[in-house]
Amino acid sequence: MKIHLFAPLLAVSLFAACSTSPTEPADQQQFSGKWHVTFFNTGATQNPSGTFEFKQEGDSLTGRFALPGKNAVSIEHGFVRGDSLFFRMRTNLTADAPRYLYILKGWRQKGSQDIEGTWWYTRGEGTWTASRF
Repeated sequence: MKIHLFAPLLAVSLFAACSTSPTEPADQQQFSGKWHVTFFNTGATQNPSGTFEFKQEGDSLTGRFALPGKNAVSIEHGFVRGDSLFFRMRTNLTADAPRYLYILKGWRQKGSQDIEGTWWYTRGEGTWTASRF
């Protein structure tokens, strides 16, 4: 029986690549602050809007998300790589929906003050945009 060592080595290599710092350090204040966000979903009857409040420390991203009239939820497992941010949160984007785990990715185009992004959860996906207050 031949033992294949390639798969474990590949997994370790991918983990190391994802957990190391990028070659250019992230701008310390690139995403910190309050952002007005709108979520878009193809075929949706409404596009919910709320507020992100991000705190960036190096490559680490923490913060909160709130819809108008609702309690804020914490941003989980957030990090920054170059001009992109990644995080997740548990919330319901509409009043009649249960809480889901949302996975979000966002990025800033060179020279832009806005963030564009995509989001995923168990029942769908969409895009989002955010502008700094």
